[in-house]
Amino acid sequence: MTADIPVQAVPPPDRTPFTRGGNLSDDADTRDRLTRIEGKIDLIGMQHTASETVSRDHEERIRAIERWKYALPVSALGALVAAATALIAAFRGGAA
Repeated sequence: MTADIPVQAVPPPDRTPFTRGGNLSDDADTRDRLTRIEGKIDLIGMQHTASETVSRDHEERIRAIERWKYALPVSALGALVAAATALIAAFRGGAA
């Protein structure tokens, strides 16, 4: 013979992510959550745009430095040639 074992009901938790006080969330709660999510997505989009702007500016600055990097030795060489020419002309007694 088997004895009947009494089964006790487990009470539901007070709140889960999808319930409010044991009842399903209403539409207003869902809209509030979606509004917060949309706001966060908009913020991420703005941050991404700002990051792209900073990155583009950084790239332009690097390119400008690279142009100077290659132009500076050529300018220095030109200045040395001009100085040497002026010294040679001065020692030869060139007309000024």
